[in-house]
Amino acid sequence: MKHIHDLEELFVEQLKEQYDGERQQLEVFPKLRARIVTEELQSSIDHHIGKTKTQMQRLERVFSLLDRNVHGEMNKGVRGLVEEAMELAARCVNERVREAGAITSIQHFNHHNIATYGALRTYAEELGMDEIKRLLTNSLEEEKLTDQDLSGLAEVSINLRAIR
Repeated sequence: MKHIHDLEELFVEQLKEQYDGERQQLEVFPKLRARIVTEELQSSIDHHIGKTKTQMQRLERVFSLLDRNVHGEMNKGVRGLVEEAMELAARCVNERVREAGAITSIQHFNHHNIATYGALRTYAEELGMDEIKRLLTNSLEEEKLTDQDLSGLAEVSINLRAIR
């Protein structure tokens, strides 16, 4: 276990974990999508996959600005969310209920990302890294919008269909 001595080391460590978390999400989202039948939710997941790829590219830009390697840390929290999402999808035998569960699982990822990008943005600001702060703010705002979109989709249609 590597010791962390200052905010910049913590910042880089957390950036690496977030990069790995985004990578894990890119692996699980297509698997969840394959278990979905509603086109609107499939489209939402496709959109989220695109945003996740963009966020990974932003993180790669951040690492380039810091002159650091992107690899090195596993995001154990996201790994747990992946396991939960796949287990829930397998347990939901009713496709409508599975779709409601898929939204919940994806929102778990979003909430993790919102918390992480919020902290990372604050660290960048405190470390005087204005361009990096801007990049991280973009990802944070995308995560918030995705969360709102998923909530709307769940409340207007997916959850209602799961009740019937």
